[in-house]
Amino acid sequence: MVLFVVLSAVGAPVAIARVAVGCAAGAVVGTVVTAAGLKVSGHVAIPAALGLLAAGEGTRPALVLFGVAVALSWARVAASRHQGVEVAAAWALAAGVALAAAMG
Repeated sequence: MVLFVVLSAVGAPVAIARVAVGCAAGAVVGTVVTAAGLKVSGHVAIPAALGLLAAGEGTRPALVLFGVAVALSWARVAASRHQGVEVAAAWALAAGVALAAAMG
């Protein structure tokens, strides 16, 4: 909430402030989950969350971001950097971040 107030006070658009709050919340949740033993993929969560947020603005940006997130999902597992469950957790985290940003 403090982040939202500060960004609003300096004149940031409300949408930007909401995204920043959602991302901050996602970073905290992702860190806690990773510390608990499930290595959530930030590489996947970021474009997936942005794709969900962009979906409200138009199809093309959302499709590009979802394409990036899907490609990264495959690449992270193929490179043995993450397991499938960790990539799935990133998508769940992305949904939570997008929901938090949308609710503001």
